[in-house]
This record gives sequence, structure tokens and C-alpha cells, in this order.
Amino acid sequence: MHPFFKEIQNHPKLVSHCDLSIVDLPAAYRGNGPIKAILLGADPTNNGTKDNKGLKELKTVFGIGEFMEFFRPQESNLRQIGLDKENLYIQNICRNYFKKEISKNKYWGEIAQVWFPYLKEELDKFDAAKKLPVLSTSEVIMKVLVEEKVANPSAIYANNLSYVSEVLGRQVYALYRHPRYSLSSDTNRLYKEFLNEVLNIT
Repeated sequence: MHPFFKEIQNHPKLVSHCDLSIVDLPAAYRGNGPIKAILLGADPTNNGTKDNKGLKELKTVFGIGEFMEFFRPQESNLRQIGLDKENLYIQNICRNYFKKEISKNKYWGEIAQVWFPYLKEELDKFDAAKKLPVLSTSEVIMKVLVEEKVANPSAIYANNLSYVSEVLGRQVYALYRHPRYSLSSDTNRLYKEFLNEVLNIT
């Protein structure tokens, strides 16, 4: 059992929002190709797939290799910058399941902070030189990773903004999965070119 489950007991306000009945947590995914970046999701909580509703317990982050529906929005954006899952180390900030999905969980950010030491340890073990940038798949992830005020998504994409996450000691870039921020859109073309340059994709 992950030590998180013992640690969260020290936070009475937070523990009731975690689904403690599921202790088998999804594993990180490490690509087989040259690793260009770290992709971070929020947590594995889900309502199932379009054709099969109900919580699915995942063996791997984003259900990679099981339920590709969960990873499809990320895949589309990654293709636009010449990457796929084989070029990434993929993990969730919170590896545990919650009783409610993130949009209905006002304590998610506080619980994420309980996970930070474990996440940092994991990423530093994988990439001790801290050379790999982090790609954030949603605005809520960006906001918990960065202590300074984060610009709204439109401003980030229009002005090629990035941030430093003090908690992880890494540069963080938005790769939001919302369709509005799809890199296939001509509106986001300059940001796509910016990511190609900073990730050194040829």
C-alpha cells in the first residue's frame, strides 16, 4: 500500500474525500522511445467510458493499454508536436481515486499538496538531472504546480507563456486537453511552434 494512505489520515478534512477502498493505484507509463517530457494528469477518478459507464480501476495512468478513450485528448495534441506516449513519462499528480471527479472536489488542490513530495521523489529518481519539462494537461494542474498567479489559458497560448514549478523544480508548459486549446487549431499555431522549439522536436 502506498504511504499516501497513511499520510492522508493526518488530514481529517481531506481524507473523507478520498476513496480508501481502492489501494491498487495506476502505475506510471514510461515510453520506449527517447523521453522528451513529463506529462501530468490530475487523478485516475473516472465515470467509465462512453459505452461502459461506471468507475474503471486502471492498471496504468490514463488507462493506457486498457481504455484508450481516457488518453485520446492528450494523444491528439501530442501528435501536433511530433510526440506520442513513447516519448513521455506519464503520471498523475494524485494517484489515488476520489469519491467525486475533480470538478466537484473543492479539496483536490489540498490533497495534491500531500502528493507533491512523493511525485517529486518519483520524477527526480527518473530524471535526476531535472532536464525534462512538464506538460500540464489542465488548468487546475498548472495552478497547483505553480505558486505564482497563472495567466488564463487564452493568454498562455497567445503569449507563449511557461512557468517554473518550485515544488517540482521544473519548467511547466500548458498542453490543455480542452478542445478550445487543441494544437490542431490555427488559433493555437504559434503556441504549437513554441512547444516544438522548447521541446527540441525535429
